[in-house]
Amino acid sequence: MASKNGISAPGTEDIVRECAEHLTGYLGDVTNIEGWSRGLDPNVNIRGLDDILSYHFLRTGKWEPRTTKRREELSVPIEKTAGIRDRYGESVGVLDFISLLPTRLRALDPEVTQRVEITDGTVRGHIDWGETIQYRYRTGDIRSQKFACRVREKTPYSTRNRVLFAVLSTIRSICTDFNRNVVEDGKWPTWFEEWGPEGEYRQELNRILNSPHFETVDLNAVSVTDREIAEVKADRDRVYREAAALLEYYRGLGTDWLDEHGEYAASLLSLDLFHPTEENEEGSDVYELYWIFKLLEQVEQVEDQLEPFTGDTSGDYRGELLARWEHDSSEFLLFNDWEGKYPYGDSRDIYDLLSIREPRYPSPEPPLTDEFGTSDPARVGYVHQHRRWIRSEAFSQESGSGRKTPDIVLLELDAETDDPTLIRLFIGEVKHSIVLEDEGYEPPVIEGTKKILEYGAYARPGGDMELDRDGQHKYIGSTPDPLRSPELELGLFVGHADIIQEHNIPGIQIKGWEDSPKHPFEKD
Repeated sequence: MASKNGISAPGTEDIVRECAEHLTGYLGDVTNIEGWSRGLDPNVNIRGLDDILSYHFLRTGKWEPRTTKRREELSVPIEKTAGIRDRYGESVGVLDFISLLPTRLRALDPEVTQRVEITDGTVRGHIDWGETIQYRYRTGDIRSQKFACRVREKTPYSTRNRVLFAVLSTIRSICTDFNRNVVEDGKWPTWFEEWGPEGEYRQELNRILNSPHFETVDLNAVSVTDREIAEVKADRDRVYREAAALLEYYRGLGTDWLDEHGEYAASLLSLDLFHPTEENEEGSDVYELYWIFKLLEQVEQVEDQLEPFTGDTSGDYRGELLARWEHDSSEFLLFNDWEGKYPYGDSRDIYDLLSIREPRYPSPEPPLTDEFGTSDPARVGYVHQHRRWIRSEAFSQESGSGRKTPDIVLLELDAETDDPTLIRLFIGEVKHSIVLEDEGYEPPVIEGTKKILEYGAYARPGGDMELDRDGQHKYIGSTPDPLRSPELELGLFVGHADIIQEHNIPGIQIKGWEDSPKHPFEKD
C-alpha cells in the first residue's frame, strides 16, 4: 500500500490485484475492450478482446538481448509470463523464448523420412521387391527394368519442428495484423513499439527467420493439430516443450478461457493501455472500472446485466454503457466516460439523453441571466458569469462550453413510459492521484470536488429526455444548489482512503481506496 503525506493510497500493483478478479469475469463474459483502449492511446484502434489478448501474448516473458545464456541461467518470474508454464511447471514467455532461440537452433532436429520412388534402370536406396512386382504387373510391363526404391530423406517438417514453426509463424502474424489494423501514420504505440519494424524484438525475430535453418521452410504452409501440440509438450527437448506450451496457450486465449486464468487477466492489466501514469495525473481507466464494480456490488438487481464494451467507432456518441437493469418500475443505465448520447431502447437512432456543459452568457450587462432566462443573484455567481463571458467573448475561448464527460453516470428512468423519462441522476468522478500537498498542484480531492459540483449544477436533460416532474425545467436539479436537489446524487472516488475523515460533505459521497461506496439512490 503506497503512502504519501500520511494518507494510505493504492499503488498500481494494488489496483491490478483488486481489479483482476472483477475484470476477468467481465472480459470473459461480455466485453471486447475496444472503447477502453482507444480512449488512452489515439494511435490504437483495437477491434476486440481477441486482439488485445494476442498483442499482450507477445509481451509475456523477459527480454534478454543477444544472450548466450542457457535456459537454466535465466530466471523468469511467473508474473512476467502471465501464468504461462510448460508441462513441468517452468515459466516461459514469448520474449525469453525468442531471446534464447538463436543459440538453441543448433539443436533443430530434422526428421528422416522414407518415400517410394520408381526408377528406370537405376537403383536408389533399398529395392522394395513387393512394390516393384506390383508396379510392373499394374503397368503390364513385367519385363521392364523399373524398380520401386525406398529413398531416405531429411525434412525439417517433423512434428516437433512444425510446432516450433507454428509458434514463430503466429508471432509474425500478430505483428503483421497489428501493423495492418492498428498502426496509423507508421507510428507504433510505445507499449508495442519493440515489435514494430525497427523494434528490437522484431529485428531478432527477423534474424531467426532469415537464418539458414529456415531457408527451406514455408511458414505459411505449416499446420499443427491440438493432438500434436499435446504430444510435443512432453518432448525431451525443452525448446520444443516451450514452443508447444506457448502455442497451446495462445490457441486457448478467448472469452471462456479467461475465467480460468486469473494470472493472465492480472498481467493484462499491467499493459500500458490500462495502467495509471507514473505521475498519476489523470486517474486510470482501470481505477474507474474498479469503482464501477464497487458500485455494482451494492446493487442486487445487476447480476447478469453487464453490457459489452462496443466503442464509438461510428463517431455518433462517446461513452460506454456498462450495465443495464430494472427494479420495480425503474430502468437503470450505467455509463462510463459518457457525453450523454445513446441509442435508447430497441431503436438504433441516437437519443440525446443528458447534456452537461457550462451555461453561455450572451451579454455581460445586468441582469445576468443564462440562455434560459435564469438569474443567479449570488455574488459568486456574478464572478463566474463575468469570468465565463470574458473568456468566451473577449478571448474566444469556448472550451468550457463543450459537453462534459463524467467518469460514471447512472440514470434512473421510468420503465413504464414510451419516451425516456429521467427520475434521478447519479454522477461520479474518479481521481487516482495521491498528491495532497504541493504548492504548484491543486489537491485532487479539491479539483475533483469542483468538477463534480459543476457536473451537478450544469446537468440538463438532453433534447430527447423528459423529466419526471411537472413544469418546464431546463436543469435536472430542481434547485440551483446541486447539493440540495433531490434528483441529483454526486460521488467522488479518490485514490486515498479516509481523505476527509471526520469532515463530511452533505450531498457528495466521497470514498477512497478500500472504502465501500453507498448504493446510489438508496435511502438512508
